Amino acid sequence: MIFVREVPLSQNAIRALKGVVGAAKGGGLLARLSHSGRPASQMDKDRADRAALADAVLKRGVCEEVEVWHDALPAIAEHAGGLYVFVQMHARATLLLDLRPSAVDPRWPLHQAGAFLTTHWRWLRFPGLPGPWCFLAEGHDVLPVKLGSIHGTELELYMTEDIPRPGDDTLLPISFDEIERLARRRLYPVAASAAGGTAVGR
Repeated sequence: MIFVREVPLSQNAIRALKGVVGAAKGGGLLARLSHSGRPASQMDKDRADRAALADAVLKRGVCEEVEVWHDALPAIAEHAGGLYVFVQMHARATLLLDLRPSAVDPRWPLHQAGAFLTTHWRWLRFPGLPGPWCFLAEGHDVLPVKLGSIHGTELELYMTEDIPRPGDDTLLPISFDEIERLARRRLYPVAASAAGGTAVGR
């Protein structure tokens, strides 16, 4: 179950947004960590664009707060850049979270510490700025449905061709059961060691 509401900016939200603005001036953590091989001028423009969006949110003084309660177990699948987490929202919609091993993704250290998969999540959405912000994991731990690696599966095909580059914190127009079915259907035979281990069902 997911709840979304507009809320005034908290102190944590203001700090996060000011960090984005500061990064555009070359003094922020994000600026020091940016390391994608793109030309410096393009990286400077990207930071400036993000700073303008962050400044607009600061001036509005409000953002969206998202709460997710797990009525059903989430599923996790490995991909080349990190982890996909799928959460059933209703019969034909599944929430996608895309966790990356990055110093600017607060969910990754929670995942590494075994504290990410809980019954209650909260985060903020800032218009135009991708990804959950000020993420909190609360409640008790849950055991996920483990789908293994998506490489070579119909789920990989769906995630890369049917809906190219789905964003983090996105509702996919597909059921949770269909996600599981696609994850377990391989496009070609793969040895167990190359497939990321044996998938574990519910």
